[in-house]
Amino acid sequence: MNINSASGAILFKDVPVLSSADITDEYMSSCKAHLQWSSSKYVAFGIGTYIEVSSQRYYLYSSYEPSQTTERKYNYDVYFFSPRSYVNFVPLTFTTRDSTGTAIILTDWSVTDVAKSVFLYITEAIKKAYGFDVSLSIIGEVNASATCSFTNMSIGEGITEACSKFNCE
Repeated sequence: MNINSASGAILFKDVPVLSSADITDEYMSSCKAHLQWSSSKYVAFGIGTYIEVSSQRYYLYSSYEPSQTTERKYNYDVYFFSPRSYVNFVPLTFTTRDSTGTAIILTDWSVTDVAKSVFLYITEAIKKAYGFDVSLSIIGEVNASATCSFTNMSIGEGITEACSKFNCE
């Protein structure tokens, strides 16, 4: 398996992946590939570094440096994430404006509204993060009102919070 930079250049060729390599692919969870290996070669990986597993790309969402165990040995213990897990890393923000019209982006906010409206706020955050429109299907009561508080949450955590407040899926 090769490890590629965000631009596609090979950073590490033929990684000697151990049998303990683990791929987890769960909806609304961390869809990830966990790789562990040792090498005499030191390579730091930047954000966007990726691997391909069964034609699916898995990415680093933060930079990574291996740990040095001896003078000539480095241990790699890296988690690469599916783009579907991106919602678990991106903050759920709300944009408002001050009296001068300047945009203020909040990561700590709350709203009291019906389910449909709360989920519209969340889809707007997803649109800002991904750059395209999405729609969510709500299974459950949509006319009830509730207060949802989003304090430094990821989009995925925000969806979970709203679903629990409205008792829906």
